[in-house]
Amino acid sequence: MNDSNKSKRQTISIEFDQTIYTLKAIKRAISDFSDKANSIIENTSQGKVQVLISPIQNKLFNSDDIEKDFKNLVSDHQINIEVEEDFKDIRQIIVAQAFFPCDNLEKVMNEIDHDRKI
Repeated sequence: MNDSNKSKRQTISIEFDQTIYTLKAIKRAISDFSDKANSIIENTSQGKVQVLISPIQNKLFNSDDIEKDFKNLVSDHQINIEVEEDFKDIRQIIVAQAFFPCDNLEKVMNEIDHDRKI
């Protein structure tokens, strides 16, 4: 086997800093990636998580593209998680208003906004 084929069959190891990326974001990316590759999560050290990515059933894949795509997925999921957290109160108000409309919505929103600033 020539070197280019070897590099396309290898297991890729990607380390993530958990102060930047949550385990939830990494797991969501693994789930989205499950049709392209097998993935395993390992704790490497305190605050670090390693993801091992290998081809499904010895399929060839370009390791550079796979690594780039997986990192982008993790970043996308991390941003989504942070946006969900930032706007969860607003989402709850919208859902509550849809099912249980209230007359004092402006007052409720002002109280939530006040609580967020504290």
